[in-house]
Amino acid sequence: MVTNTIAAVLSAPLVAWNGAPLATSARDVAFNRVVAADRAADAAWASLKTADEVKARQEELRSRALEAIGALPERTPLNVQVTGTWSKPGCGYRIEKILFESRPNHHVTGHLFLPDHAKFKPPYPGLLVPCGHSSAGKAARHYQRGGVDGALAGFATFVVDPLDQGERSQLGSSLPAGHGHQHAGARAHLLGEGFAQYRIWDAIRAVDVMCARGDIDSARLGVMGMSGGGTLSAYAYAFDSRLKTACPAGFISTVRDTCDECGPQDAEQNIRGQLAFGLNHLGLLLLRYPDAVCPVFSHDDFFPFRGSMATYGLLREFYGARGLADNVAYVENPGPHTWYESSRVHSLDWMRERLDGEKGAFSREPFARIAQNVGCSYDEADVGLAREAPEAGWVAPKGRVASIPGERTVYDLLRDKFRAAAAGRGVPRG
Repeated sequence: MVTNTIAAVLSAPLVAWNGAPLATSARDVAFNRVVAADRAADAAWASLKTADEVKARQEELRSRALEAIGALPERTPLNVQVTGTWSKPGCGYRIEKILFESRPNHHVTGHLFLPDHAKFKPPYPGLLVPCGHSSAGKAARHYQRGGVDGALAGFATFVVDPLDQGERSQLGSSLPAGHGHQHAGARAHLLGEGFAQYRIWDAIRAVDVMCARGDIDSARLGVMGMSGGGTLSAYAYAFDSRLKTACPAGFISTVRDTCDECGPQDAEQNIRGQLAFGLNHLGLLLLRYPDAVCPVFSHDDFFPFRGSMATYGLLREFYGARGLADNVAYVENPGPHTWYESSRVHSLDWMRERLDGEKGAFSREPFARIAQNVGCSYDEADVGLAREAPEAGWVAPKGRVASIPGERTVYDLLRDKFRAAAAGRGVPRG
């Protein structure tokens, strides 16, 4: 049981993590400002007394965040296509290969894992699984495994390629996983918006795809993902109220600990001015209070575990002070940054309880039990299409959205915004 966490975190002196006095280098001066702003964001939540104050803060932070990333576009036709299906005898699920447009002619590719209808009757509860950093995107074994685990637990599980990963290469070159996020993110920043806008909107439109289907219950939707997928799980949950619960893995910590140990990370993980207006990792989760959330942590993650536990402690105290402690939990694993099988299993247990009403399905096992069940052998486990020839999993022609006539990349979208901005200012274009 976490006790007095708020007092302990907020009163801690501004010293280096090893206890030494802070130096006065430019880096340390900047970092001190991050620490102070991060703690102030925590303190702002701790100061709220009434439900109206909580709601007002949620609305303010959500509005400021959307303004900072450039707002979200209008909904346009999804033009959903099922470009193929896949199954094999006895596997207990089938896969639909889904292609849709999150913006006009801007395509998103995904695999929808559907449960065995003889064992689970539709409409199914739905899970969105955003992928983390892998050049293979949704075709990577651990993300395919997430789809398999979800379907075998009775969830329609939608595993979606991120921008510049899997079939959604935007530059036509083989950049390492996630590097395209930085390229597009720098351009988005110059426009005064954020790359998070593009990631969040893809997720919201993926939820639209799920809600439009008759075999998925739009009232029972959740989201879970790891690393970059954990980031997007937290974002999607914060900005789409149709997602009733979330299990973001490998992301939630504190901004100060993250900056201290591993730097600012991906472009979408840095919303312009977020600490200045009070949005940090705690706030991202509290944007959905009083709804339920269960983050997932690893002891040796480069998103520091100490920050994860500090944020979780504040989260639990906030809920607990309002009689809702059962609406938050966490899953932990020893070891480094990865999506452990036990993390998926416990996240799915949480989802079954929260979305399917299976009371007692979720239990955070003692540490020793979890330590015995941290992973799985991907050589033996069912990993969906990951062992098939690449073309077996292709959603788009030739396995690349760039091969679709008229495809508009994120750079096309950004270019048009630059041109509109230049025209509005009367700036000549060369």
